[in-house]
Amino acid sequence: LPLDAASIAEHVTHSWFKNNTDGLHPASGQTKAVDPASKTYAYSWLKAPRYESRPYEVGPLARMWINGDYRNGISVMDRHLARAREAMKIALAAREWLDELIPEGPVYQPPAVPDSAASMGMTEAPRGALGHWLGIFDGRISHYQVISPTTWNASPRDNRGILGPLEEALLGTPVQNVDQPIEVMRVIHSFDPCLDCAAHVVKPKHKSNVLRLGGL
Repeated sequence: LPLDAASIAEHVTHSWFKNNTDGLHPASGQTKAVDPASKTYAYSWLKAPRYESRPYEVGPLARMWINGDYRNGISVMDRHLARAREAMKIALAAREWLDELIPEGPVYQPPAVPDSAASMGMTEAPRGALGHWLGIFDGRISHYQVISPTTWNASPRDNRGILGPLEEALLGTPVQNVDQPIEVMRVIHSFDPCLDCAAHVVKPKHKSNVLRLGGL
């Protein structure tokens, strides 16, 4: 089915952004941060993008599943296998793409900037679906919003309390040692998130620990 870009909305009920920007389409969306201490139920700097009110996992596994190249499962290992198989598929296709290049053709053509315009650009980045929304007024950028692949995958709960894909994948993950939750890191890394590799483990009625796994 063709994508209906008008059915994309971003929710901030559980994000550290102003509530009056909840459920907006990116073309009219706002990114207005609030003091984290002032928003009780918020826990993320990511918004919660939804398509037709539903969360979606994006990336190599999603692409390979849709095109029928890989449908063995949706586990941590399946994400890695799908990524490897897609890399091989792209490497083989690159030979044909190189043959299609026209060396003497133009490399870049500067675009003309209109006085007033609204635009949208959507593509597939290696990590998944990527969208840009841009508004121009009086020859200058007046509005800009982006939804990156990691925002889709690592999004928090939306206004109905529905978890994002990465959160959903973490549910029920057995952890042998809460002080070294290596299993949590494995699940998170399978999404190849573009964020610092940090995870929070809370043990009821015990002191909370914030653990940094890899990254900086």
